[in-house]
Amino acid sequence: MKWAIVFYAIFGYVEGSGTETNISYGLTFNHHETCMSFFEDNKRQVIEGVKTYAETNYEYPMQLLEVGCAHATITPDNEPPEVTMEMPLWNGEKV
Repeated sequence: MKWAIVFYAIFGYVEGSGTETNISYGLTFNHHETCMSFFEDNKRQVIEGVKTYAETNYEYPMQLLEVGCAHATITPDNEPPEVTMEMPLWNGEKV
C-alpha cells in the first residue's frame, strides 16, 4: 500500500447542483506541512492551475469551491484511492 499527501479540489456545478472532487497526483508530499507551505508560496499559480484544469476537463461550467491537502492511500488492486485527513487551505476567498 502506497500513500502520499496530495492536493485535492472540490468543484461545484455553476448551473445545477452537486460537486466533483479531483485529486492531483502530479505533485506529492511526505507531510501535510510541506504541502501547506508549498500552497502558501504558490497560491495564485495553484488556484489558476486548478481552474484551468476544470475548464479543460469538465463538460459544464464549474466553480472552484475548495482546495486543500489530503492523505491518499493507493491499494495494489486498482481500487479508487482512499482519501482522508483533508485540510482545506482555500475556500473561495480571494487569492
